Amino acid sequence: MNLARSKMTLLRAALSCLALQLGVPSSEAKPILSEPFLSTSAQPKSLPAKAEPAKRGPTKPAFDLMVTHVQVFHQKTSMMGDTELYLSEAGARFIGRNGDIIICACPPTWDVLLYSKSKKQAHKITNKQAGKQNFGLFTVPVEIGRAEKTTETDAILKCRCLRLYVDGKKQPNSTNDPFIFQQRKHRVMKDVVFRIADIGPIKTEIQNFLYWIYNEHAFPGLPVEATTHYTDGSAVYQFRTMSKGVTSKPASFFAYPTDYKLSPNKMEVLLSDDTQTTLEELWGDKK
Repeated sequence: MNLARSKMTLLRAALSCLALQLGVPSSEAKPILSEPFLSTSAQPKSLPAKAEPAKRGPTKPAFDLMVTHVQVFHQKTSMMGDTELYLSEAGARFIGRNGDIIICACPPTWDVLLYSKSKKQAHKITNKQAGKQNFGLFTVPVEIGRAEKTTETDAILKCRCLRLYVDGKKQPNSTNDPFIFQQRKHRVMKDVVFRIADIGPIKTEIQNFLYWIYNEHAFPGLPVEATTHYTDGSAVYQFRTMSKGVTSKPASFFAYPTDYKLSPNKMEVLLSDDTQTTLEELWGDKK
């Protein structure tokens, strides 16, 4: 009896294995998966919606980004008072007359814009024009091309400078000065000193910007001093650099102003509405 039972058990096991191989259902054969793999019944009735990428916040415009390496030069000038000059890859900006006069240039065009905050007027030229023209803001009564050239190290700026020296040989003010200014001064020029600093590589667009402001196209670099000495011991500093530093500014600092009316006449933008103030600035001193 026991032998018969053992044979029956072995037979059932063999039949179950055969059923699995042939795909025949068997009460003893248990499927590996409760439902056929990838069958219709195995799929959810509705697929979940495709996950959307996470929404980014509004992208900051380029002019909101910080420019971390901005060179700033503080100068004293005869025409604009205490001024600040900012130079960076994001743009160039000159600020004078207590913040009222701004000269700026920035990408992509690098056009040079002269802007009066109080008058809401502006004069614009292309960057290429700036590299060939003179603004007339800072002038010396001699031709710099005649200058004797030497090099020196500036103790304040801690960089090499090209020093241009012109001996006046007791020449009177040149014809570049209006007659009324010559009569007012009654001075005989002794000499003129013009210095240009090597502040490192300067891209062409910024160099053109500097050429236009400082009326000097013969030598690259940053003009840092223009001084006229007279035989009576007096001197007029058209401009001289007092200090330099490095700072950070938002790129919007270099952007062009928008609230202005263009003028074809740069002097209309530059000159003060107050005639007395304008004449005192042109003469370089008060009387």
